Amino acid sequence: QDQFEFLLVYPRVEVQSNHDLQYHGKHIELDLDWKAKGGSTRHKLGRYKRLIQAIRRTIKAEKADLVMSNLSMDWHQVLILLKAFRLTKAKVVLRFGNPLTPALKGRSKRATAFIRSIAGKVDHVIANSEGTRQDVIQQLGIPEGKISALYNPLKLEDIRRKAKEAVEHPVFETNDPVLVNVGRLDKQKNQGLL
Repeated sequence: QDQFEFLLVYPRVEVQSNHDLQYHGKHIELDLDWKAKGGSTRHKLGRYKRLIQAIRRTIKAEKADLVMSNLSMDWHQVLILLKAFRLTKAKVVLRFGNPLTPALKGRSKRATAFIRSIAGKVDHVIANSEGTRQDVIQQLGIPEGKISALYNPLKLEDIRRKAKEAVEHPVFETNDPVLVNVGRLDKQKNQGLL
């Protein structure tokens, strides 16, 4: 079986500390002003250019065979550009953990059309569900043969064990119906609608 060396690359501004990473292997912090808001189109393009250059240098220095983006659409775009303009020989894989449609709202139609025209140059795309897979196909025009649904893993043994445990909470001591909602408490999950 092949052994892989794993290298995590991230912009310093997206992680508060190494503890936030929950990863203690080899990693590189990119000291880039990536999340800066505002500025002219020229300024924004300059930020993209610096990020592309930094990622390209890292890929080359580390002799990476495969590069995977598991972050935002901004990072996906950087790798799409690297692959489309043949700035890397490494295989490029994108992972989408959410549908793409909401991430594209408010973006320039011209920029979205440009990325859509070159997105098929990546080597493979992974989506966390069939719904996300279909959304990415629709939004980016990724050929169906280049995109797979790979569901998030579940520890079934732990779930089965915990399902047998007694639940002790005052809300369960009445005969009133109880609605349990499982999910992150953030805007995307729309808890307020419940």
